[in-house]
Amino acid sequence: MEPSVLRAGLSAGLPEYMVPSAFVVLGSFPLSPSGKLDRRGLPAPEITGVSEYEAPVTPDEALLCRLFGELTGAARVSVTESFFALGGHSLLVMRLVARVRAERGVELPLRSVFAHPSARALAVALSQAGSTRLGAVIAGSGFDDEGGAVLSLGQERLWSLSQLEAVPSGQYNIPMGLRLTGDLDVGALGAALECLVDRHAVLRTVIDAPDGIARGRVLPRGSFGSVLEEVDLRGSGGVPEREAEALSVLLAFARRPFDLACDVRLRALLVYVGPEEALLGLVADHGSFDGSSFAVFGAELSALYDAARSEFAGDLGSALAPLEWQFGDWAAWQRGWLDAGGLEAGLEYWEDHLSGAPHILELPTDYVRRADRARIAGYHDVVIAPEVRSGLEALALLHGTTLYGVLLAGLGFVLSGLTRQDEVVIGSPSAGRVQEGSEALLGFFVNTLALRLAPGFASDLGDYLEQVGGTVRDGLEHESAPFEQVVERVGVERSLSHAPVFQVMFAWQSQGGGSLGLGDLDIAGIDLPLGQAKFDLSVSLAPDADGSIRGVLEYDGDLFTSVTISRWCDVLGSVLEQFANAANAAELCSLGSLRLASDIEVECLSGFNATSCAVEVGVLPDLLSDRAVLDAGSPAVVFGDDALSYGELEARSNALGRYLIGLGVGPDAVVGIALPRSFEMVIALVGVLKAGGAYLPLDPDYPEDRLRYMLGDSGADVVISRSDVLERLGLGGIDTIPIPPQTQTHYPIPILLQTLTDPSVIPTHILCVDDAGLSAALADQETARISNVERVAPLRPEHLAYVIYTSGSTGRPKGVGNTHRGAINLVAANEQGFDVKPGDRVLQFAAQSFDVSFWEIFNTVLNGGTLVLPG
Repeated sequence: MEPSVLRAGLSAGLPEYMVPSAFVVLGSFPLSPSGKLDRRGLPAPEITGVSEYEAPVTPDEALLCRLFGELTGAARVSVTESFFALGGHSLLVMRLVARVRAERGVELPLRSVFAHPSARALAVALSQAGSTRLGAVIAGSGFDDEGGAVLSLGQERLWSLSQLEAVPSGQYNIPMGLRLTGDLDVGALGAALECLVDRHAVLRTVIDAPDGIARGRVLPRGSFGSVLEEVDLRGSGGVPEREAEALSVLLAFARRPFDLACDVRLRALLVYVGPEEALLGLVADHGSFDGSSFAVFGAELSALYDAARSEFAGDLGSALAPLEWQFGDWAAWQRGWLDAGGLEAGLEYWEDHLSGAPHILELPTDYVRRADRARIAGYHDVVIAPEVRSGLEALALLHGTTLYGVLLAGLGFVLSGLTRQDEVVIGSPSAGRVQEGSEALLGFFVNTLALRLAPGFASDLGDYLEQVGGTVRDGLEHESAPFEQVVERVGVERSLSHAPVFQVMFAWQSQGGGSLGLGDLDIAGIDLPLGQAKFDLSVSLAPDADGSIRGVLEYDGDLFTSVTISRWCDVLGSVLEQFANAANAAELCSLGSLRLASDIEVECLSGFNATSCAVEVGVLPDLLSDRAVLDAGSPAVVFGDDALSYGELEARSNALGRYLIGLGVGPDAVVGIALPRSFEMVIALVGVLKAGGAYLPLDPDYPEDRLRYMLGDSGADVVISRSDVLERLGLGGIDTIPIPPQTQTHYPIPILLQTLTDPSVIPTHILCVDDAGLSAALADQETARISNVERVAPLRPEHLAYVIYTSGSTGRPKGVGNTHRGAINLVAANEQGFDVKPGDRVLQFAAQSFDVSFWEIFNTVLNGGTLVLPG
């Protein structure tokens, strides 16, 4: 049956994105040894697209149809076929632009390919494209007669980072592990590897810096020792022991750092574990190798190995076509282009793009974010089913973006939900191979893009996907600006506790790893993890031959547990499934309708939040005053041998509340309380609430810098403390200044006002509870219940009750507030598990800077219990 007939029949009952792009006739299905379908054994289809064929008419259409086919592997391309429907992606878009530049000498904008993905539509844009400004890479321009080589800005950056390391590490190694089964020709493998090093000068480029400035130097061909090392374990122990030892040897080999001043940038280790079985470790230095280099490396090593076993053995170099130019030539071109104005334009874009963006992703960590942590890496596999991938691809075509863009959007949405940040910045590598001929080279072309996503400001999924697509396209058009210079231009604060600009990396390995074949050997991959995480999270995904998407999430094990990461991976999978389902929806869903929680989690949360009794609505001061009327003579607080009754607590807190109102304290005004456990501490907490303000607990034992930061960040205008605490914090001995007349209210009271010496700390009023003048002023206050009429503004349930700061695991503490409604709900919820009754004694154990202290104190005094303060 003709493919057109099959396609027509399927189109009658299936949406367009589910109609196959190719049909393959098989005599039988390939099966695995267990009798299951061997998906990897299926032959590669001949891609022809889903549109009926229409031949090109103009020269531009013919050029584009030819390039579409060459880049995607499609056998025949119609002028109406979408480049992305044929399998195009962001990297291929860049190669398409490079091919057009090389063949026509014009600069086709990247966004034109996304906006006009068919050859017919893109031909119109091509006819309007202007002449290219990039210029050509000139062979030999990156080298001098004395062996010197121009280094790229990326190579310089990695060298600079290596100089900062106290102990050299292999964190920028790129390891590849292979299991080889069969009759291996070790001599041919060694010769092929050495020929690769000879062929690509970047693998022989070392870095000298006698005056502190990095300079490249190319080692002469054949001047280095053997690239291939060998270890024979065939006579040691049983099979399990040999396997374990071999893997241990390979891991140590993979993590061994390169000496950038003298080492060849590629090395290999062959570990024999059986008569016809060996493990091969290949390690390249990132300064000479990137993700797109894998395909080049695999193809060339395969060809050279075969050649070394044939008539080319005497002249392996002739087995491959000569290179047009070397990586050093591209480095010279890069510097020349940037010096000619390309750099400034790119830096201006990134400065504007990142202006106002959050530079720290507030992910909830399981452990404290220490600057000196080891950053031990953990790994979690990620698998996205074929049917989900199909839906995501359909969604991408629907909104003029790529599968990469949809996956990036899904990750950004999850991170926004986990951090509760409307905007997130995610790093993503860009191939950087914008010049024709670069696809044939090994080298460090890759750059990093800092992509700013705003899920919180998108109206619906379609709006969000188009926003992400635009961000990706703009980023690719300005990818030539080196990331390290972007960091300097943006001026973000450097910290050893987190990476600058972004802390999550997303890599889409659409370029493929290349096919490596060594004669008739059976080859299987082996993971060789480096063991150290460069970022908080690194998500690396790639399309798989079985139609799924597979990859790994690398995480900083000194920040997160495996349980947390497993749950986050489930969340990401769930969100992507919801994205895929949206491709068939009649109407686009709102982002707010997408769930981060699983069905089981939603059920648990619903049960936890189900209340068996009505929650009292109101504000805390009224409830506290109501309790004081009921239990006026009963002990509210006990400290040592002394007791404070409910009546006394009511009177003294009302007096303090009126005093604070006189200072201008009202709803949502933050008042810091730096007091140890004491009657005064409890009175201060209640007094702030009576005034209508929100209290900020300041643990006197905290470091002075942290307390000052919390005061400044919170905007607290008043601090209640004690003289000995102030002395310990370096705030004692400050002159007392009379309160300016314009700040007095209708309460004619003298107010103790002290001004902090540090101008970065906002509070202007410090109240010393052991000051005689303050005691006298409070004694003059009315002690009756405070009404809303007396407050600066009416107090309502949605106003803040307290603000508590987190531990600062992301580098700085973060203030989190709770309203009166939320605080009352908290007390009511805890009553279900811990019902405090009048007369019950409750130990106030938690530090007041922990939110559980609110429950201990107010669950007790709101229910007539007695709060016991430990001495």
